Amino acid sequence: MQLLRKIGSFLLFTLSAINSFSQQAFFNKFTIQDGLVANPIRCVYQDSKGFIWIGTIDGLSKYDGYKFTNYTASNGLSHSYINSIFEVGNNVLVGENNGSVDVIRNNSIIKVYKAGSAINFIERIHDRLLFSSDENGFYEFKKDSFFLPRQKNFDHAHGAMLALGDSLLLTAAVDNYFFLYDKNLNLAWASTFFNFTVHSLFRDSKQRIWACSMNGLKLLAIKPGDEQAVSVAPLPAEFNFDPLITSPVTSIVEEEDGSFWIGTYKGLVHLFKGGRFHVYNEKDGLPSGRINSLYLDKEKNLWIGTSLGLAKWVSKNNIAFFTTESQDFRSDVVGLSVSGNQKVILLTDHGLQEFNFDTKEFKDIPLPAGGPQQPALIAGTSPILVHNADRIMMLDNKTNKVLPVEKLDTALTGILATLQHSQGKIFLGTFDGLYATNKSSVTKILPYRITSLTLDGNGDVWVGTWVSGLYRVTINNSQGSYDTVNMTSLIKEKQIRGLFTDRKKNIWVGTRYGGAFCLTATSNNNFAV
Repeated sequence: MQLLRKIGSFLLFTLSAINSFSQQAFFNKFTIQDGLVANPIRCVYQDSKGFIWIGTIDGLSKYDGYKFTNYTASNGLSHSYINSIFEVGNNVLVGENNGSVDVIRNNSIIKVYKAGSAINFIERIHDRLLFSSDENGFYEFKKDSFFLPRQKNFDHAHGAMLALGDSLLLTAAVDNYFFLYDKNLNLAWASTFFNFTVHSLFRDSKQRIWACSMNGLKLLAIKPGDEQAVSVAPLPAEFNFDPLITSPVTSIVEEEDGSFWIGTYKGLVHLFKGGRFHVYNEKDGLPSGRINSLYLDKEKNLWIGTSLGLAKWVSKNNIAFFTTESQDFRSDVVGLSVSGNQKVILLTDHGLQEFNFDTKEFKDIPLPAGGPQQPALIAGTSPILVHNADRIMMLDNKTNKVLPVEKLDTALTGILATLQHSQGKIFLGTFDGLYATNKSSVTKILPYRITSLTLDGNGDVWVGTWVSGLYRVTINNSQGSYDTVNMTSLIKEKQIRGLFTDRKKNIWVGTRYGGAFCLTATSNNNFAV
């Protein structure tokens, strides 16, 4: 294992096979400086062609991945305060705060409908395209016609909508009311909740109904036919934390891995499966910690609408971000190794730790008592081998215990680089030299400070040193010794900082000041540089 540069305040893993979460550098931020029509975002929507539509308080933007096309009242939009967006056929319907519904087709506004009051949400409910409004209940769009269907009129502004099964509609009014309608829009139940203005409704993969409200995140219990058809259930323990219980919550979406993104006025919450969470805000690269809306597009990228601009988290980055807020994680990692598909073993200043991908938890791995606690992971070993002073040990992946394998005749400290040869010998690079183990015996090969090790296609070990150049070590089995050759003349640089063997068996040499070199083997044991 090559020692990795210590990372002071955070740890980044590239996890090619594991679902993961995000970090500051991977929020792409968009504001009016990037061409967005306005910074305060109301809603986000992706159409069937992949375009992203962004509704703001001062117009509508269409994003094609490169630039924004903007629509405002000054270039044909009926009203610039956008509440909801929905595509039907080739039409993009835009619900606006003055009651207008603009239809955009082929980048042009071609038709305008007018409701009697503000249009709040547009949703497909039981094969009907419904529009909730401030004063007129529901409007409907059908066969290119916008009309007010038959329904009981209430003096309550209708907001978020959610279909329940194939026959009921749950609607949250903006004045603390909840309504249950049947599929024909006949009112089945109505009641008010104190201080419960709802931003949005969401059903998760476990069929739980969530209300994002000005008074925090609420779990709803739905019992059609009961006198109290809608009630508030206790929050599950993994959701019962700040800011979900103390701040206005506006939106919630669920990832395929069972984790949740939750927008609040105090930041963007990522709640992982198992209960761990992280809260992102301005310091992590968001335009603002006040989140107004969330949207997962077809590629599972997360779009975050804030009060000061739009942000995008690209899921394909597969990046994990940890800080000391993760409890057992101490930000003192100096190396790592992958153990199976579900674990990473971390080498830290305080010993060994395990990170479990399923639980997102860090746990210390104790070493056997009675000796120094200066472990080093042996690179490329499976099961993972661990060196500690005068012992070689093995990490048992099932019990998560370190088990003795070999007691060495020499104790070594200050391990900087490790490597296991196919013959079973272990090479250990330290501050004071390169050593090789053969079962219990330890042999010193070079007297220099070692920075890096790699194995070439012939089974030779290449050795990088701090200030003494580049070496190649060949195992002489007939003599029971090690033959060393100084290879520094190939690159004419003595301060080696990294070595790597690629798939074509080229040796890559990273130096402190001279750049990187690629060594390709030619005939007669020579190399092209």
